[in-house]
Amino acid sequence: IFVQMGTLLGTIASSYLWGWAADRYGGRPVMLTGVTYFVLMPLLWWFMPRNSPLSLAIALVVAFLQGLANLGWGIGATRLLFGSVVPAEKKMDYLAIWFAWAGITAGISQLAGGWILDYGRNMAGQLWLIALDPYVPLFVLAIVAPLLSIILLAAIRGDSAVSMGQFAGLFLRGNPFMAMNSLVKYYAAPDEYSAVRTTERLGQARSTLAVNEILDALRDPRFNVRFEAIQAAARMKPDPQLTAALAGILTSKHPALGVLAAWALGRIGDPTAIPPLRAGLESPYKSIQSHCVRALGTLQDKRSIPQMLAKIETESDEGLLLAYASALGNMRASKASFKLLDLLHESADDEMRWEAALALARIVGNEKQFIQLWRNTRTDIGTTVAQTLSRFKKKLAQAYPYEPELSQLFTDAIDTFARDDLAAGSHQLGQLLQSMPLDSCEYVATTVAEACAEQLRNQEEFRDDYLLLAIHTLLRCLSPN
Repeated sequence: IFVQMGTLLGTIASSYLWGWAADRYGGRPVMLTGVTYFVLMPLLWWFMPRNSPLSLAIALVVAFLQGLANLGWGIGATRLLFGSVVPAEKKMDYLAIWFAWAGITAGISQLAGGWILDYGRNMAGQLWLIALDPYVPLFVLAIVAPLLSIILLAAIRGDSAVSMGQFAGLFLRGNPFMAMNSLVKYYAAPDEYSAVRTTERLGQARSTLAVNEILDALRDPRFNVRFEAIQAAARMKPDPQLTAALAGILTSKHPALGVLAAWALGRIGDPTAIPPLRAGLESPYKSIQSHCVRALGTLQDKRSIPQMLAKIETESDEGLLLAYASALGNMRASKASFKLLDLLHESADDEMRWEAALALARIVGNEKQFIQLWRNTRTDIGTTVAQTLSRFKKKLAQAYPYEPELSQLFTDAIDTFARDDLAAGSHQLGQLLQSMPLDSCEYVATTVAEACAEQLRNQEEFRDDYLLLAIHTLLRCLSPN
């Protein structure tokens, strides 16, 4: 009785889930998932501990899963059979034969099961961890039959494009429990505020179960819901439907949403977003152009480099110049080095200077080192620079063993920075870079090092962006790996 109750509870508990899944993703993946569970059930029953205090509890769990598997197979197979397998004009004839055959096989299987039990009534023993008894042949048959069924059923024409693997992945990626909870709340949201909060949770779940609802939110008439839906889509794994929807928003007449859509396409990382982002470079809105440029840089669209190099030479808008600098640096476009050095030298805006310095650091290589250096110098630049340079003092001596004056310049610069005399230390570092043979460095690193040396030696006021870029380039030359 308890086992039957467990099976019934599994059937009832999963009825809504299987029905919803079959309506949303088709009967075929649901049916195949149910049959896959059928393969696991005999194994669970077989290896269940016997004559143990835990036997009943484990049996109830297995029975619950059995009910879940039964209903998954039933709903999926029935939907597929009635909906797409049987032609509408042949339903009366075909279904009559199908039900008759199902009844015959169900009756014969019970008789066959009894005969197999009688035939193996004397079976007993132990094979490794497997207990041998009269039920073993039935368990083996119960495993083999569903496996053969999967092979046959997989060849049936499906009622949706979702494969069994994709269907299983829906419940394995992201947080399916948060997604399911948010799906219910999304349709029950009483006002805009609730809809925005629920849409945010759909994105946080990062589950493909929520794709349809995010697509629905992207078409919502409420601006704030659409705005939040774009951010939710940006948190998802690449999905063709989401990419297409965001591309549509990008080309719409809503620049506020178009800007966010361009950012989202870059964040998702789907290469199929590159064509609409390239088209966005011709948008009448500078803000959309800027975010499309940055997104293309994030996606490493190196085919756009020639176009960006041409535009950065003629562009006068500072926001777009900043975007081009970032994208070209992200893609390590060495041909942009001279223009980026000009931006770094001429710009009066601190943000643009650092963006240009970062772009140059990326082209030189080892972005992580530059960012770490920038973070460490936010509180005490002199001490941090001295400590950083000290770690490479030995490498400099090894690289230039016959030029002791370079080691002396290096030591003098370290001591000066340690005293927190940043202007004098920068001047000494500039002298070092000017005196160093840079033949072993890459061409870009040599170009950047020479420009930094010139600025550090002749600057009228201290520039920490030049200092950090110079140190980064120097360390890159001393330790290219």
